[in-house]
Amino acid sequence: MRCLRATSFLLLILVGSASMAWANKATKLDLLEPSPLTVEVKSVSGEKYDLVSYTDPLEFYLSADCRFDKKPGFQEHDLNELSFHADALSTDLVSPSLQDKSLGYWVTTPLDHAKFVLKTEYRAGPGGSRFADPIKACNDELARRFFNDPNTSREAILAEGFDLKVPDGGRLKVSLTCNPVVKAGFSDFRDRTELFDLQIRCLPSAAAKSKLVDGETVKIKSFNVVRAKAEARCPAKVPFKASITSQAQVSGQAWLEYLPAGPGSPPAGTSKKVPWSMKKAGQATSTFEQPWNPDSGKWIKGKTRLVVSWKDSRGKTWTEKSAPVSFQRRCTATGGGLALAPKIDGGTVRIKSFAVQKKKATIKCPGKVTFRATITSKERTSGQVWLETVPKVGRPHPVKGGKKRSWSIKKPGQATSTIEQPWNPSKKGEWMAGRTRLVVSWKDAKGKTYTARSKPVDFSRQCTKTVQLAPIRR
Repeated sequence: MRCLRATSFLLLILVGSASMAWANKATKLDLLEPSPLTVEVKSVSGEKYDLVSYTDPLEFYLSADCRFDKKPGFQEHDLNELSFHADALSTDLVSPSLQDKSLGYWVTTPLDHAKFVLKTEYRAGPGGSRFADPIKACNDELARRFFNDPNTSREAILAEGFDLKVPDGGRLKVSLTCNPVVKAGFSDFRDRTELFDLQIRCLPSAAAKSKLVDGETVKIKSFNVVRAKAEARCPAKVPFKASITSQAQVSGQAWLEYLPAGPGSPPAGTSKKVPWSMKKAGQATSTFEQPWNPDSGKWIKGKTRLVVSWKDSRGKTWTEKSAPVSFQRRCTATGGGLALAPKIDGGTVRIKSFAVQKKKATIKCPGKVTFRATITSKERTSGQVWLETVPKVGRPHPVKGGKKRSWSIKKPGQATSTIEQPWNPSKKGEWMAGRTRLVVSWKDAKGKTYTARSKPVDFSRQCTKTVQLAPIRR
């Protein structure tokens, strides 16, 4: 089997020659019944068709003959040449089995309705090629179907695929040359051209199918109330945390559904719908709040579930509901306030410890002095923390080059962290004393700021001298 040869159009050539002194004629050449050529096109990206993945063999029938009059030394109907070419196709002869020549194959005439089979492979041809572009044909049909049915996404169309028929989409040209071994004579030529149909299979795309949105795309992985039983200053809000998973990019709406839970519980109903979206497949966590303001100061039960809606690739709306979550709340006071608002004041936060890691050390300057601090809090709270220099004379001030940092404690307890002070005195090689304290700030529910300061910590540092060597002169 020869290597495939890319050419600008499909061409069969039969070549022959004879002595100039005697007649040499291509007397017959008929190209018959070229079969439709099937071409398969893939979508690798899942967004459009972008690759011709396979072409079927091309079948046709050929009748040919050459006449040699009074040709001494040769028998009539001697060897002749046969070649193949196709618009935007590489070809190789599968059947019948013929011997290769430089530009084609040797063949003995006459041929009487002989079947030929060419292996083909798509190669994008130059401008003006008769061969219809199968990739463009698939993408044009994709655009047409999406325009006529905008509720169906491109991914949905690509995932299913479709077939096209392009009449006269390819061209086959046949040329015959009789007796191509030219000595003292000449060769006679004849050619024929036929068009054939293209059967284009725009294949279903696995990449597009993975992007499809359907009724199974979205799942509520978890839905929980922040505290199952708690007191609150009413009117208040009951917070919930939800985790939603999706197999593709999707968006929709979400809301809370209130269910009957017993005497005094809120009436059945729903919250306001809010939009939600996921830009890619994965998981997202969000917080939802339910207003809470019963008349009674007793413990009241509540039951709530989350509802999520979205549209699939065909425009159909789907919903997913979580399991109901039960909780209890008791209003301790009225007049406003945040849901489950903790009581935060000047005594909520305390600096438990603040110490320098090394009281005396030699370092490379500019350097840093590291401190370790432990902060305790009676409630969930957050704020800012920074370092202050405490001089022997004068007022304390923020350390030079230092910055305020955010801190938070998510539940009552304590947290330990390190904080660094820049150190780069002007005098190098001498021991320099320092005195630093920690400052912590936080706010209560009304926005009032409170501050706590640690006791000053003494330390000393010596900066190592940097020795510069004079350059060596040669």
